[in-house]
Amino acid sequence: MLNPYESPTVESEADSERPRSPWRGLRLAFCVINFAVATLFTLSTASQLLAFTEAADIVSVLVSLLLASPFAIYAALELVAVFMPAVEWILGYANLICASLLCIGVLLATLAASTHPRGEWNFITIVLPIWVAVLSYLFTCGVMRLRHSRQKTVVERVEVEPDLPTKKPG
Repeated sequence: MLNPYESPTVESEADSERPRSPWRGLRLAFCVINFAVATLFTLSTASQLLAFTEAADIVSVLVSLLLASPFAIYAALELVAVFMPAVEWILGYANLICASLLCIGVLLATLAASTHPRGEWNFITIVLPIWVAVLSYLFTCGVMRLRHSRQKTVVERVEVEPDLPTKKPG
């Protein structure tokens, strides 16, 4: 409850004793990890772009630019999300879309490895657990972001004002 006689900038004792949400630390961890990975992907694609410019292959340059731009945009949004938590829901949907695409890729690669006559044991024992861990991280990150950054409905945004007296025509 707000006290009209207290300064709004001074914390009351009840607010200082309230436990902090563990979501704050988890949100910051998600932002830092995702920003670092997206930046690494952008830099690796940019380094490939520089290598392809020496060969002067225009198709390779365009493919590198197309691959680097989503990672650069995602890294920029992660940086913005640290200071503006309202962007979290966009990143939550982006994480879930990436998780679904990765799930399709993992299923297709597993199917291809299982139909191989020799059996791809290196893929099944080494690569598959890594991709499943990345998939579960993206899914968890997306679900947590969407859960904690719920958009307010229109009814919650509009403050109910008291009815003002209206003049009757006449």
